[in-house]
Amino acid sequence: MLFFRNINTMSSIMFHIWNQYFIIIIIIIIIIIIIIIIIIIIIIIIIIIIIIIIIIIVIIIIIIIIIIIIKG
Repeated sequence: MLFFRNINTMSSIMFHIWNQYFIIIIIIIIIIIIIIIIIIIIIIIIIIIIIIIIIIIVIIIIIIIIIIIIKG
């Protein structure tokens, strides 16, 4: 009976430890997912900014070319 109780306590302790690790692992996974999402958002924002800058540069070049053609 004592032996059985010991096994039961051990399995209960093991389950508790596993449970804590499981919670920690879930938290770590959630943090990693959030970090990945933030990185993706930052990359998308940078790409949008680069595209806007390129469009502005192209528009400025076109305007300069038009002014040169009109003055020339």
